Amino acid sequence: MTNTLSPIRIGIVCAANNIEILNRRLLSSPDIKMADVPIFVVYNSASAADAYATAAASAISVDWWVWVHQDVFLPAGWIENFKQQIIQASRQWPNLAVAGSYGLTPTWQRAGRLLDRGVLLHEDHPLPCLAKSFDEHLVALRADARLEFDPALGFDLYATDVAIVAEQHGFC
Repeated sequence: MTNTLSPIRIGIVCAANNIEILNRRLLSSPDIKMADVPIFVVYNSASAADAYATAAASAISVDWWVWVHQDVFLPAGWIENFKQQIIQASRQWPNLAVAGSYGLTPTWQRAGRLLDRGVLLHEDHPLPCLAKSFDEHLVALRADARLEFDPALGFDLYATDVAIVAEQHGFC
């Protein structure tokens, strides 16, 4: 099977308050340095919602906006792997509008993989899968679903909240 690059267009969104951490982690990720992907870094934003809205309101045309914390490092190949996982998941769930790399399934099982403060969280539940809750380190929203984070939540629980709102609007 020939591996072809995915036609999915993504953009990266990050709220930052520490340029040193941002440069050392997210902006040093190989795919970020090499890929032709729009990156919106919003400094000292009042909330995740405000930062995300800046990117979503831009004239940049993407299929998915990927919200990433400033201290996340994405390994080489992450962007293409993410796109392939989105394609696979969208075949299973055509109304997919929220995705992440770590979260909880509808039966509250942990799913995904994440290196968190030096501890590898690698769950047995296979991805892609449906999720009811996402860790905020990385969450992606399908652009045409027009979902947004709740500004009242600041920087807490916005990923789980947007998953709940998505389900209420017929998305998963």
